[in-house]
Amino acid sequence: MNFQVTFSQVESFIEYLEASNCLGKVTSYSSAKALIMLSLMDISPEESHSIVYSNGYFAKTIGEVFFPSQQSIDKFKQRDECRILAANLAGLVEREMSLEIRSQTDFSELVTEVFKSWNSSSDQYSEENVRAAVEELDTNGFCVIENVLSAEECRLYRELIFDMASKEREAETAFFYGREGTLQRVYHLSAKIQELNCLIVNPMVLRILDKIFYRETWHDRYYLCSWHANIIPPGGEAQKVHIDVSVPDPIPSWMIRMNTNFLLHDYTYDNGCTMVYPGSHKLLSRPTPEGLEKMEVVPIEAPAGSLVLWSGHVWHGSGNNYSNDNRLAVLGTYTASFMREMCNKEDNLRLLTLNSTKTDKAVLDVMGVSHGIKYEPYLREVLQRCKK
Repeated sequence: MNFQVTFSQVESFIEYLEASNCLGKVTSYSSAKALIMLSLMDISPEESHSIVYSNGYFAKTIGEVFFPSQQSIDKFKQRDECRILAANLAGLVEREMSLEIRSQTDFSELVTEVFKSWNSSSDQYSEENVRAAVEELDTNGFCVIENVLSAEECRLYRELIFDMASKEREAETAFFYGREGTLQRVYHLSAKIQELNCLIVNPMVLRILDKIFYRETWHDRYYLCSWHANIIPPGGEAQKVHIDVSVPDPIPSWMIRMNTNFLLHDYTYDNGCTMVYPGSHKLLSRPTPEGLEKMEVVPIEAPAGSLVLWSGHVWHGSGNNYSNDNRLAVLGTYTASFMREMCNKEDNLRLLTLNSTKTDKAVLDVMGVSHGIKYEPYLREVLQRCKK
């Protein structure tokens, strides 16, 4: 059945949804709202994202200031509840609305049932907890959220990472850093250990990032910048205190980069937990010896399974590992999308990997072909594709 409605009818329908408050407390309000509207207009799921992003009038008409990303929509559409909702919408509209809303009960109950699990599945994803985390980030520059990962998840992820780290050491492709060259990072986890990729889109992480990086735009607001594991061995030395915003002075106040840290071991002072200077993100400056003397430094001590976030502006660095065990964490960094959009508007480098013609090395260097690839076999593969 093809059931078409007009923009004004969609707008009226959204007014009903807001008035009845049947979507008012759902975790993914924007995704729910967008899917329902597009389904009412008989837009297929495959077309929905491109239509909204190419039609500012549509978005303006429905009053959606913060439209969800492609990633959020795709995740939403994969849920069984979403498919049930979409399958019922046409008949529901025909039966209950007939282009006018006559009965609110059935529809309100349906939508509430579909999304109620998103509210009750975990208190940690509540709007209150998200708001508290954002406020702590704003005040101190970092926050700690416990019990994000289970003990079994921590065990599994430790096993996968230590196995990969061991193989890279044996193959002499491991990435070591630090003054003594003993600290190890396993970069490019998204390709090497895909079992960890679910953490990239952890609901708590995304909800916090949505608020931290919010700006009025039709573009995406942030992208994943780096996804790697950090291993500090027994005796590993402390990092130099630093910030994670690689921009020239003066450092701007707007959010550039946010770090996420999934703790797979307990973080303690003895095993080299991250040391942070609360409030230093508001200084908008790089650490100086004089500044370090004036600022308070605290260890971020938290149990395994915790999620730690800190602003790229905050002064921080891992501590000395005085223990007899490795200390492991998975680090993700997210950067404001406009940083990528300005430097990589046409994504020329990716296009070259699809091209069968040879490209001059000077051209590749200007495009930054080797930037960011920390694993030599991956770099050789990219260069080979560009030069073939």
